[in-house]
Amino acid sequence: WVAGYTEEMCCGEEHGPEGNAVCWSGGYSYELCCLGHRRAPPCPTGRPRNDWSTRSARAAALLTAGLQECHLSVLGISAGEWTYNDTPTCVAAGVPMSRCPEEVLVCSHGMVGSLDEQAALVVEAVRAGGVHPGCPI
Repeated sequence: WVAGYTEEMCCGEEHGPEGNAVCWSGGYSYELCCLGHRRAPPCPTGRPRNDWSTRSARAAALLTAGLQECHLSVLGISAGEWTYNDTPTCVAAGVPMSRCPEEVLVCSHGMVGSLDEQAALVVEAVRAGGVHPGCPI
C-alpha cells in the first residue's frame, strides 16, 4: 500500500463488491490489491471429489486464477454449479456463454463465463469459505 492508500480505504466491504473506485488506476485493481494477497484457506482434509489432472484446462484455469493445488481435488460440478467439499459455491458452471440463472447463481454478465471467468469466481468462493460472497440467495 502506497501514498496514503490502505486496505481498509480500498477494500472495505462498505465500498461494495469491487472496492473503492478511487483506488483503482495505474495498474491497481480490486482483484490484484484486495483478493490477490489474501491468504488462501487451509488445504482441505476431506476425501477427493475428482481426479482432475493439473494439466487439464479446468485445473490450469483454477491454478492461474490463484487456487492452491491442494484445493483441486475437492472441487466439483453438480447440476450446473461448482461445488467445494460437496457444498454448492453459488458459481455457475457449464458451457461458456450459455444462459445463466442470475437469480440463484453468480454469473459473468448474465452468462456462464469462460473457463477463466468461472475459475476466478470459484477462487473467490473458496477464499470466502466455500460460497461466493455475491451469492444472490
